[in-house]
Amino acid sequence: MTTRKVYPRFMDMPQGIQNFFMEAVDTAYDSLLKDYSLSPEKLFDDVEKPILMCALGAKNVGLTFSELDTMLKTYNLDDAKRKAALEFLLKNVFWPLRDFYGDELTVYLREQKIESSSWPQTRVLYRPVSFSGVASEIVNRLGLYSMGQNVRTQLRQFVSDYVNQKSVPSQIKEAMMRTPDFGGLGFDEKAADKALEILQGFKTAGLEILTEEAYADYLNAQTSKLAQSLRQPSGQEAAEQAEIATIRAAQPAPPRIVTELDKAVQAAIEAIPDRPTDAYLANRLQNVVSSRLRDVRNAGELLSLLQRDSKVGGMGLDRDKANAWSAIIEKAYQEHRGQIESEERGKLETQLAEQKRKIEDRRRQEAETHAKWYQEKIKSRQAQEQERLKLAEAIKKGWQTQAPPPPVEQKAAAAEKKELGELVPATGGVGGRTSDVGSGQGVVESQKSKVATGTVGMQPATRDAGRGTVEPVVKVSAVTAQMAAQAAGAPKPVDGVKPSVGAPKLQGLVGELANLSLPQFRRMGKTPQEATAKILQRLETLKQESFENKMNGVRSWQQSPVMKAYMELVAKSFKSGKPIAQIAETERSAGKDTLTPEEIEALVSMNNQLHF
Repeated sequence: MTTRKVYPRFMDMPQGIQNFFMEAVDTAYDSLLKDYSLSPEKLFDDVEKPILMCALGAKNVGLTFSELDTMLKTYNLDDAKRKAALEFLLKNVFWPLRDFYGDELTVYLREQKIESSSWPQTRVLYRPVSFSGVASEIVNRLGLYSMGQNVRTQLRQFVSDYVNQKSVPSQIKEAMMRTPDFGGLGFDEKAADKALEILQGFKTAGLEILTEEAYADYLNAQTSKLAQSLRQPSGQEAAEQAEIATIRAAQPAPPRIVTELDKAVQAAIEAIPDRPTDAYLANRLQNVVSSRLRDVRNAGELLSLLQRDSKVGGMGLDRDKANAWSAIIEKAYQEHRGQIESEERGKLETQLAEQKRKIEDRRRQEAETHAKWYQEKIKSRQAQEQERLKLAEAIKKGWQTQAPPPPVEQKAAAAEKKELGELVPATGGVGGRTSDVGSGQGVVESQKSKVATGTVGMQPATRDAGRGTVEPVVKVSAVTAQMAAQAAGAPKPVDGVKPSVGAPKLQGLVGELANLSLPQFRRMGKTPQEATAKILQRLETLKQESFENKMNGVRSWQQSPVMKAYMELVAKSFKSGKPIAQIAETERSAGKDTLTPEEIEALVSMNNQLHF
């Protein structure tokens, strides 16, 4: 366990800790006085003073709560109420300072077997924090634990704009209220005001907000300072380090790679008499020689540059001296230009070969990626075709599962019965009609459409000896039976023209996603992860058709009954400040058919993968 720092005075503690004890903690103390009938006159001596002494480092958390427990016994509180008061102080006074108390608080909670997972995630910030850290703290204080990474990244940008004064508060509020499609967060006005209030509160409290790079430097500096304070080198180690530094200084520096151009420039400069001693002009002379040997300037331009005034980029030589220097540089040009060109040509060929290799590698990677995509596309189409064949085969054989449906589906069936009433055999010669083998095509088609919608009951086909095959009994609601009876009296088709009927139509992937209910979602896979994987597979199929189709699919999915149920839980979580999983469990315990924690986790994971 690490040892906390001891502060001699209250004013020596970090500013954020001082602000907490002078302002934020008053609400908790007022509730303590009201709920546990403590004495207002003795509150400072009985409660505030021991807690302040613990914060200053004069005593640890365990000893402090031992004293508080002894004090509460003087108020004749029973064991349950005294335990509740101590847990109230832990939750509202000590838990927000968990970063300040460190291991002491963690160990004490573990020893007392106190579960803190459901406590508020807000904490007192008193050390420098990064833009991303502030964004995460705002999310925690708003209770929006299910926000995706894209929204958190956008919120981090708003924090950066506010700290760097690129945007005023009204602009940031307006941006937060935009939809994510237009670079916003989708907040309502209440949530945007609350987020802005939290952000301004950090700034007003003097919290130092840094970029991620500056925050990393701060952490490195703190780590180095801590390491140096924990261990100082001994005298022998210091002597060894000094000896190592001396040896390294005496070792020659690794040789610098010298090119043919470097050799030629050095040879030309050494051949020039009366070279300038000024470092600035010496460096300019080196650049002049290098430009000529690289064939950037011709002989006439070189001579002009040597005679140009030094104040405007020249060497300031007279004509005779400029001619002498020019002759020396031209001689070096004639002697070394061939080697320089050969070296430059070799470098160029090496660069071209490397570039060609990179292009080939990229083409190979693109080919492999395309091949993998094509294989996955084929597998997806095959899987869809197999599912269609299985469904057609099941309808053709009048397949019906014998296992009892799950409790959730039983509840859905009861709701369906309440809405549609008792199902009755279809009239008009449909239900239980006896025909020859192969004469029931209309019945089979009717069964297909009604089985797909889940509004009919079917019994397997049976054979009656000597009379052919007895068609499955098709059951429909009373309203459907009445409509069928009315349709039976419709006029016959003329000249091959079939009358229009209100038969159910097959819907595409977009419509399937828009109408996906919770029972259908659960039947898509054995686990929620399998169901979400199939949804993503359908969206990928739409993307292969066109990007616009995928966008329509995503929008339809967001309007589906499953997502509406999820967003209702998110809204309730925001209003109550409780985790979504806890709200879902409460509603399920009350008998409501809603999402399970596993389904919520799967939906959050899937929604984070949806990008336009």
